[in-house]
Amino acid sequence: MTSAKATVDVVVLTMNDRPEPFRRAMASLLAQQEVDLRVVIVGNGVQPDDVPHGAQTVVLPVNEGIPAGRNIGADALAGPDAGEFVFFLDNDAVLPTTDTLAQLVAVARRHPRAAYIQPRIADPDTGVTLRRWVPRLRAGTATRPGAITVMAEGVVLIRRADYEQAGGWPGH
Repeated sequence: MTSAKATVDVVVLTMNDRPEPFRRAMASLLAQQEVDLRVVIVGNGVQPDDVPHGAQTVVLPVNEGIPAGRNIGADALAGPDAGEFVFFLDNDAVLPTTDTLAQLVAVARRHPRAAYIQPRIADPDTGVTLRRWVPRLRAGTATRPGAITVMAEGVVLIRRADYEQAGGWPGH
């Protein structure tokens, strides 16, 4: 098990339809510590607004849909310098602490057979997790661990090797 700082490739899609949430999402992302980030903002049918310094951009001439847009973003960061992980972040999601990604990487490294690690999704103001955000059947409480039945793709850390082996998101 390595304790080296992980490189995390981050893909964020935008249609420039959530300017303030996008700025909050980017601020929370860029505040992450103990990981090296490579960020790509994918403009899904638009030229992205408010691109943070150092982030790459990919402009899609038409909206290709969410899965295809995510794949295009991950592909833009692929190659010999690709990160150990790919992190997909919705443009209105906020990482609650500056070590959220480092914590996800630590969990992934403790569980090398896990293809992906996903934090519990909660409202940033109330801390409440809506039932639709709980990825298990018959879940009485959002904080109880258990076998998952769905994957919420908007905030998830995936091992690059597993992402590539799966062929990315089903973008058709």
